[in-house]
Amino acid sequence: MSGRFENLTLDSIDVPVTKLAGIVAAVWKQGKFPLLLLSGKMGSGKTTFVSKLVKALLDQLKPGLDKSKLFVNSPTYTLMNEYPFSEIQNQLGDPLEIFHFDLYRIGSSEEIPDLGFEEYWNGKGISLIEWWEKAEPEFKDRKFRIKINLEEADEDTRNLQIEFLGEEWRRSDLPIESFLKSEKIL
Repeated sequence: MSGRFENLTLDSIDVPVTKLAGIVAAVWKQGKFPLLLLSGKMGSGKTTFVSKLVKALLDQLKPGLDKSKLFVNSPTYTLMNEYPFSEIQNQLGDPLEIFHFDLYRIGSSEEIPDLGFEEYWNGKGISLIEWWEKAEPEFKDRKFRIKINLEEADEDTRNLQIEFLGEEWRRSDLPIESFLKSEKIL
């Protein structure tokens, strides 16, 4: 299932981000661990998208939470940033942990076992992975994957492609199809 949203400004991208956050939050609350795989050229807005998504997730999971001190930045040099929120728990009692990965600096998927990232992917929290293609074989069989592609339409706007991968997303309790259809024209 996929949808394309075109000519989004930084303000109008909030609409699909908020709806996506609602779907991701619902799955995480049930004790599942979604993987969001972000693609796009350097400077296309992947980290900005992640920042908006993290804030939207918090709005979904704990409305009114003070986010004024939350700073989401690119983990290009650290490879991973972790955003823990122990005050938010899913139905299994797991605290919310959001993991933001940037695989730009790795050479190949062969480096992943040495880095230990696979223990996070589908193992806990919500993982947001920029430059995931560098380790594509690691994601092939994982559950609850969402591919997100950002491309520059022009200097001020972006096109956004969102694809829900796998049968586990075909559930009547998640408004995925209506989300993908309703937001095509913003």
